[in-house]
Amino acid sequence: MKTRILTAVVAVPVVFCLLFFTPEWVTAIMMAIISLVCVIEVDHAFARYAKTNKKPPTFLLLPTLLVSVAIAFALGWSIYRLREVAFGQYLVLLPFLSAFITDGGAYFVGVSIGKHRPFPKISPKKSIEGFIGGIVIGTLAVVGYTLLLSTIIPGTLGGIDVGEYYTFNYGNAVIVGMCGAIATEAGDLLFSWIKRKLGIKDYGNLIPGHGGMLDRFDSMVLCAPIVMLANKAFPIFLVWIA
Repeated sequence: MKTRILTAVVAVPVVFCLLFFTPEWVTAIMMAIISLVCVIEVDHAFARYAKTNKKPPTFLLLPTLLVSVAIAFALGWSIYRLREVAFGQYLVLLPFLSAFITDGGAYFVGVSIGKHRPFPKISPKKSIEGFIGGIVIGTLAVVGYTLLLSTIIPGTLGGIDVGEYYTFNYGNAVIVGMCGAIATEAGDLLFSWIKRKLGIKDYGNLIPGHGGMLDRFDSMVLCAPIVMLANKAFPIFLVWIA
């Protein structure tokens, strides 16, 4: 646990700075690298399963391809789409915030009061209490983030007063936060199921205390595109041109 926390303390500020303070192309390169590593990890996991169980490579070709495309779409294209829109440097943090805080909230609530465990064969440590707690905490995190943005975003951009041209919708923040939290829980459960099917504990050992890159970003495979689509349908930022 100490290694896990220490890694997060070091990695989170680095990822935040790369997402927020750098141009869009840096975000694109970073997410392309993360996506590529995740795809390699899952491809190796499927390949090891096929070899161990003496299955022909073609047996797992389709599921491997589907999972790889989903990862590339979610961690590559979805994140970049959030980054390139108006106020993208703020919006791009939403799926990271939603996924990581929902994960953390579900874990700590589950450890504290979790008693009912509906998926013992897929993820024996997951509980109904943790699931609900993660959704509540993840939703509140997005609403709190929206409130924080309303106090720190400057009223001028490029010397032009834009304060009267945008506002925040907290009702939409609740919707986006809830959609992201539910998608996070579903994504985590999905990739836990895949690991059980493949007979592995982690997808890799790249990140100390966390396992592979995909073990850290698995919950974002569903969270990122859902947050992107939810924010498009129910935008947290309401921006208009006078």
